[in-house]
Amino acid sequence: MQTLVMDKLACCAAGLCARSAESHHGKHQQAVAHAGRHAMPYLAAASIETDNVVVVTLLQPSTMAMDPVKTKEAVNPEEAWLQTLNGTDAEGVIDLFKNVPDYVKESKACVLATVRKKGLALEFAATHLRQDKVVVMTAAQQDASSLAYAGGVLNQDSVCLKCAGLFDMDEHRPYPRMEKAFLSVQYTRCAINFHCAIKRDPFLDQFKVYNPTLWRDPDSFAELKACIDTNGFMIQLQETGLEQILRN
Repeated sequence: MQTLVMDKLACCAAGLCARSAESHHGKHQQAVAHAGRHAMPYLAAASIETDNVVVVTLLQPSTMAMDPVKTKEAVNPEEAWLQTLNGTDAEGVIDLFKNVPDYVKESKACVLATVRKKGLALEFAATHLRQDKVVVMTAAQQDASSLAYAGGVLNQDSVCLKCAGLFDMDEHRPYPRMEKAFLSVQYTRCAINFHCAIKRDPFLDQFKVYNPTLWRDPDSFAELKACIDTNGFMIQLQETGLEQILRN
């Protein structure tokens, strides 16, 4: 039997499934979250000493030997999170990230690495990082619809919109068709995905589509008039059931 003092995230990074033993009062406390299918076969009794530190007693050693000295050193929260993130597939990132301690969500390095792997994790980042342009750009490149969670005015920032594929890289790009289109939508993940689908469509991408929700100071009336004057068209979005259609 071996006792280690570890950071909570170091527990996850080491692959421990640490569950606390019953106290003398008969109460049961959860020490750290299960590390998922990547966990090494340890059983551990643990008690929380502080918000961030766990005392772990190994009851059943893994077939993979663990150096207790190295484990004790793995208390840097950024390093521990990056190790955990590397062992998690993209689909499991959000569930893992939304339950981590606040100090991970407030670390720019941790959040950048997370949204690079799963842009939608931006929703659970600290407020000041959802207003960080580099973080938002990184998230938007991975998943355009993560812009729905951007803070401040970054969801209307031209560089962020280009990263998401909502604005043309060449702002003066000529369009083959003279008719203009007007997209009437709310600023939601579904609407962003729909706009991206329009940009990818070889026919609809021939039209200049105006989306008033993407502009900081929209002149909607003038754009709507231009749409009418060019014999263009308006697209209104009904979101119910649309996500399934877009996925197919």
